[in-house]
Amino acid sequence: ELKTYDFCLDVLARDGHALEFVPNVLKTEELCEKAVSNDGDALQYVPNELKTAKLCEIAVSRHGYALEFVPNELKTEELCEKAVSNDGDALRYVPNELRTPELCELAISGSYRNVLKYVPIILRTTDICRSAVHNSPYNILFVPKKKKTEELCRMAVEKNPRCISVIPAEMITKDLCELAFTKFYGSVRNIPKKILTYELCKMAVLINGSAIRYIPKKYITDELQTIAANNNCVNDEIANDDENDHDEENDHDER
Repeated sequence: ELKTYDFCLDVLARDGHALEFVPNVLKTEELCEKAVSNDGDALQYVPNELKTAKLCEIAVSRHGYALEFVPNELKTEELCEKAVSNDGDALRYVPNELRTPELCELAISGSYRNVLKYVPIILRTTDICRSAVHNSPYNILFVPKKKKTEELCRMAVEKNPRCISVIPAEMITKDLCELAFTKFYGSVRNIPKKILTYELCKMAVLINGSAIRYIPKKYITDELQTIAANNNCVNDEIANDDENDHDEENDHDER
């Protein structure tokens, strides 16, 4: 009984998401505009019959991701551009027929997440792929095979050494491993099992003794422990227990 129109208007001016708790009978164009003006994401709580072109434009200008809640018939080229300009990740909610080269470039340049997967394959040019990997290294996952060059793989690992876990096996060289270990000693655990060797483990420990924490038990030798002890490694790091077993799982989704 306390949810009067004026009360709701006042609350929504401060917290757009509160629209979720406003009874539908009280939701008007004015009230919904107040909510999405405060937080574009509040568009998800607006009844479809009140979603106008103007309201949707306000919403995506505040929160690009609000494009998810825009009815398809209101998704125009201009509206999608506004959404993607605000948040490159909004590309995922753009209808395929509106994903132009220009819009995809705009999305890639404005996002530090894995947006390349939303770019149509035919539009994944060398330049777009390079820009995508530069902004978010795990975009290397979505680079077409023919464009996945040694240079691009090196860029990904340079940006985030853990990315070596998603580099094609045939492109993982000794130099690339050395780069990964130098950037972060723990990246030895991101080397795919079928590629990891004792020599690579030794290289990692030579670069930084603390890498021994991430080396599978089967590769731990007296030689490796001696190197680790003499190379920036404290005693308790040499004890290799179950939690250090090699694991191919990685945190490659930075979304």
